[in-house]
Amino acid sequence: MWGDKSVKFLAAAIVFAATSPAAAPPAEAPDHFVQRFYDLYTPMSASGWARAIRSQALWDFLDPGLARMLKADADAQAGSPNDIVGLDFDPFLSAQDPWHKYEAGKASKAGTGYTVRVHGVAKGKRRPAPSLVVDVAPRDGHWVIRDFHYPDGDDLVADLRQNQKDRDHAKPNRRVKRSDFLGEN
Repeated sequence: MWGDKSVKFLAAAIVFAATSPAAAPPAEAPDHFVQRFYDLYTPMSASGWARAIRSQALWDFLDPGLARMLKADADAQAGSPNDIVGLDFDPFLSAQDPWHKYEAGKASKAGTGYTVRVHGVAKGKRRPAPSLVVDVAPRDGHWVIRDFHYPDGDDLVADLRQNQKDRDHAKPNRRVKRSDFLGEN
């Protein structure tokens, strides 16, 4: 059924695949990458995350899918200024009232990427517990941020998906007729 040449070819292909080097990881340490993100973003945060997300410099740190979801959420909120239809906190700082500074802490291997603990700093003192955990993965020779995990167990990607689902299923505002309001028939 299998000829000698077929078996040898298959064996050679398996050996080649097993010994081929995997894509080289990014040269920059994941915690340094995350610190560069916070060094860029923290000053921008004063104008709000929804404004900052429009910065190309910020997009360069984010997984493209995550960046698109964040922009969609910011656009939806901007289109409904009197209602909360998007995130009501800063997703990169895990806060409504942010710390003065953020420091990337320990990076831990997680699947094909890393998780990096991020600590808030106020008056020169680093908060012992992480404010959030950033999930990074290699992409085309550099790191990208895939997700942000919060102390309460939530994560940004899940929150954005839920917000989109809620917006997709929201009932359009129904205009109240005068007769309904006054009880007239």
